[in-house]
Amino acid sequence: LVAARGISSWSWMGLTHLDILAGRHPDLVDYYLNGGKDRLVEQLADLTAIIRGDTTAAQGQRLQPSDIGERIMALARAANNDPHYRYHFETSDGPPVARDEPWLVAVASEQHGPLWLHVKVYAKFYAALEERPITTKVRVNTAGNPELAESFEQFLNFGTDVYVPADAASAELDLPGNLGGVLGNAEIRIIAGSSEDGEQDPPPTLMVGARNPAGAIVAELELHRTELTRGVRGGVRVVWTDAAELFKLEIKSMPDSAELDVTITIGWEIRGRLPADLVDTFAFMDELERGVCLGISPSYGPRRYDFGTPLQQDRENDLHLTARVVSALHIIQQHCNELLRMPSEISSLELKRIFEAATLLQGDPATATWAPFTLTVDSDDGPTLVPGARINVAVTTPLTITLDETDHRLGLVASFLDATVASVDGSQVTLNPHDPSSKATRVLAVGEEYRVWVDSSSLSPPDDEGVE
Repeated sequence: LVAARGISSWSWMGLTHLDILAGRHPDLVDYYLNGGKDRLVEQLADLTAIIRGDTTAAQGQRLQPSDIGERIMALARAANNDPHYRYHFETSDGPPVARDEPWLVAVASEQHGPLWLHVKVYAKFYAALEERPITTKVRVNTAGNPELAESFEQFLNFGTDVYVPADAASAELDLPGNLGGVLGNAEIRIIAGSSEDGEQDPPPTLMVGARNPAGAIVAELELHRTELTRGVRGGVRVVWTDAAELFKLEIKSMPDSAELDVTITIGWEIRGRLPADLVDTFAFMDELERGVCLGISPSYGPRRYDFGTPLQQDRENDLHLTARVVSALHIIQQHCNELLRMPSEISSLELKRIFEAATLLQGDPATATWAPFTLTVDSDDGPTLVPGARINVAVTTPLTITLDETDHRLGLVASFLDATVASVDGSQVTLNPHDPSSKATRVLAVGEEYRVWVDSSSLSPPDDEGVE
């Protein structure tokens, strides 16, 4: 008997096992054998009447929550005798919001004046949708709307999201508890769900690499699979994104075609984010310029890149500048006890200070132009300065950057200047650059800020004395 029905393997559980299952699930026995199905239909009809607003208060009396609470609870208990699904009831001030809840299969909502009533339908077990399927018939009219036609084609091919306006859609929903029906003049949104098929699924991570015209891999970025959808026509759409969610790689394929549709999207919303979260992504994107080839490889084992054709567009200047700022702030953050975030805007002066601070904090010297300034000299400490004399001077000042009008102190910097004494007025001495084109050499320092040191050995007489 078993072999005749094409069953390759079976096991005998016996009547005792069935009795145990019946004891664990009395609602199933009642539903199928003791008339529970008919009682449930009657009780759900009453519940539907409540949802449709048929409940009224006595003449001249205002309906209070306490007047309907007991009735709703009674109907809820009756409705939850459904062997396949359980029902929860909610009210809110707005339409339903899509949420990813365990076992949730449908939400039926109706608006009653300013309030909304929602009936949430949850599956009781994995096979509930097989025992009592939920089906939907949707009719979409794409005539005269090429954008909708293309969006619906993408949905059919790859299972992508689609929005159908009310004037182009109608639907018939077969929901449990008599909650479905024909929907006319209703907007329809179909949201892509995750499609997982075990061994056939693409890997959860992969590497994307950039190869320059000389054949060297100049940058790599790890991507994580965030979406996997399949259309009713058999197409597959896979989306990978980086950890910062700024670089998105979308690949679409159809079963009857060897071609792949590859789309790369770059995001720019980085205000308020931590530089450490962005530095790897921007370092990679900064290498994407004309002539560079992109390839993908499994993230495990040796790299096995499959490269495409060279990029045909030049690197954007804004992208390059942003990458430099992200890198500089990442370096600065390693030397700053205050949490740094990407600013909403940066002036040209603030940019210069950020780049210089990153250079200094890495232990490298920096150069900068400087303007004439006046200092106070202690007559009891230091050499005598006369107008026209050429001197070497070191000045200590705070090392500070400004982000969104907030100053961040990073340490102390010493500037070494080749100066000429412009004037001396008592203890006030004014210094000018000896050569207008000369620059100060700046390095990290320790000690007191706003201090000036004069190298007395560098003192030279004024030019008018005939000594250079």
